[in-house]
Amino acid sequence: MPGAALSRLEASVALPALYARFPKLDLAVPAAELRNKPVVTQNDLYELPVRLDG
Repeated sequence: MPGAALSRLEASVALPALYARFPKLDLAVPAAELRNKPVVTQNDLYELPVRLDG
């Protein structure tokens, strides 16, 4: 899958930085309310609402 390695690398840098900046980062809605786009090859959400203050 083209770009998959780059995506993993970006996530490995971006996510720890995001959690370091916002240690109380949390979902703003219950996980059951997240809606997936109909894409077979990946988990793709329409939106990912988060709270930065936990």
